[in-house]
Amino acid sequence: MDVKVEEIGLTASFEPLVSVCMVTYNHERFITQAVESVMMQETDFPIELVVGEDCSTDNTREILLELQKRYSDRIRLLLPERNLGPHKNFRSNIKASRGKYVAFMDGDDFWTDPLKLAKQVALMETEAAVRICFHPVSIVDETGMPSGRLYPISSHRRIRGGLKDLLDSIACHSAIPTGSVVMLRAVIPEVPENFDKLLIGDCPYWVMALGSGIVACIDEPMTAYRQHDGGIWSSKTQETQFEAELEFWRAIAPYIPKGLRGIGWGRMRDCCEKWFSMVPSASRMKMLRIAFSWITVSLQLGKWNGAQFRYFIGRIFPMLPKLFRRGTNTP
Repeated sequence: MDVKVEEIGLTASFEPLVSVCMVTYNHERFITQAVESVMMQETDFPIELVVGEDCSTDNTREILLELQKRYSDRIRLLLPERNLGPHKNFRSNIKASRGKYVAFMDGDDFWTDPLKLAKQVALMETEAAVRICFHPVSIVDETGMPSGRLYPISSHRRIRGGLKDLLDSIACHSAIPTGSVVMLRAVIPEVPENFDKLLIGDCPYWVMALGSGIVACIDEPMTAYRQHDGGIWSSKTQETQFEAELEFWRAIAPYIPKGLRGIGWGRMRDCCEKWFSMVPSASRMKMLRIAFSWITVSLQLGKWNGAQFRYFIGRIFPMLPKLFRRGTNTP
């Protein structure tokens, strides 16, 4: 059933060059800083901020209504009558965007450079082949205090290339930070709704959109990524994050050219190795599920080569009898 979404602000005649898509839920402590960081952008082109407020149980919506009154010429609010969930809220925001380019941001992060959009748009306007432009982010704590760490790691911040380079970066756990991205709206894909179960919800957009285009990085931190207990990703255990990566590769495999699927296989093997070292030996059913997940996702990523077959024989196969053996261990 379709959910009714009330829209407040900016008429249909307004034509921004950049739409900033922000999704938010229960971000009352952070949302003002997030919005103000977009409003401080210095550009010689029009922008709009499209905020999908997903029926927060705190005062996020009330705060946004006041901010929209203050910046009525630049802010458009999307207010669903009931909670959509992060993936549907993200899609709703993208669908509502009007700009030639779309920038992304979560309501608990904030931009730190007033020229962020100007720099990224200038690069993309100059180089038509660039479909996605991103930059590193500074990791901050709940109060906004910098940790001194940047993401992605330095060896993947100078990425400039095609789909293989993007997949290499994701496989090395250096995915593109959502809050850093500016993207050509015309190439944003219709991501299948069955992807809604994925914890990693943004990477499928980058992979499916890039095609024969280029992803480019400006090696300057211009966004603060906030780690806190309520964060969708940062609040998860390492084990849950590894499992989410495997599910990502399972879902995205059909959309990766066969010649590049081995990149995902290598990362998935690394995830499984870490699982095997993290999961208690008593968790027999969990180990069994992980082992079979590895097998099924490996097959989805293509025909096994010698290295994959040797890994199965040497690492996975010897484990199966132990997992099926009767004993006192319980899941």
